[in-house]
Amino acid sequence: MLVYHAAVDMNHARFRLIYLLELHLNYRLAFDLLRILDFYFLFPHLLGNVRLARNMTRQKRQFAERASKHNRVPSPKLLIRQMQGIHETAVRALMADGLVAAEPFELQIVERSAKPVPDGLRKVFESQPEAERSLASFLATELAKIPLNGPDGLKARTGLLEHRYDPGMTQHSGSPR
Repeated sequence: MLVYHAAVDMNHARFRLIYLLELHLNYRLAFDLLRILDFYFLFPHLLGNVRLARNMTRQKRQFAERASKHNRVPSPKLLIRQMQGIHETAVRALMADGLVAAEPFELQIVERSAKPVPDGLRKVFESQPEAERSLASFLATELAKIPLNGPDGLKARTGLLEHRYDPGMTQHSGSPR
């Protein structure tokens, strides 16, 4: 049986990543932040499990309502880890297209290049359903404002990526192991 899901489609990942970068005000995101935003772009219903500020609870609840028996994710942490290769390949393909600057990626930053998005792709962005546009806008502008690292960072709030050893995390004192 052949099963398709956009989470493992590299071309769909290219579309999602460039779409999120286009909507972000600085056109520049940490690779791990972009991965988290993309994950919630695919699975917006899982935003219901994220600790967010009070001013985001309305949107969080709205996106969490998209849950159904057909979009259950057994382990979000495992799935985002499995998607890392797709994300890396998609960013490298966007570099090859000239839509993402090559040098910053080695520093774990994905930065939109000055090359304009092709007209056909721009039309696809503009033709997205309102629900998709509002979700992408929320992710790229509001959720992306939350710092990635630290005890209140997006990694810690979502639990998707390892955060215990991030800069700014306090070590618990105790007996040596």
